[in-house]
Amino acid sequence: MCIAAHYFEMKLIAVSFNDLIKGLTSFGFDGPFPGGKHLYMVKGNVRLNFQTLIKKR
Repeated sequence: MCIAAHYFEMKLIAVSFNDLIKGLTSFGFDGPFPGGKHLYMVKGNVRLNFQTLIKKR
């Protein structure tokens, strides 16, 4: 196995929405702001959209 390939091997873990927002805010993102059907956060010219999952009963 190449050393570079091993270096970039990462595992994804589940994160709550609130923890994600706190983390992105600590990296300098502003928001979340409502934008039609989805929320979004902004940092400079970068815009991250979040699909809101609302369960209907």
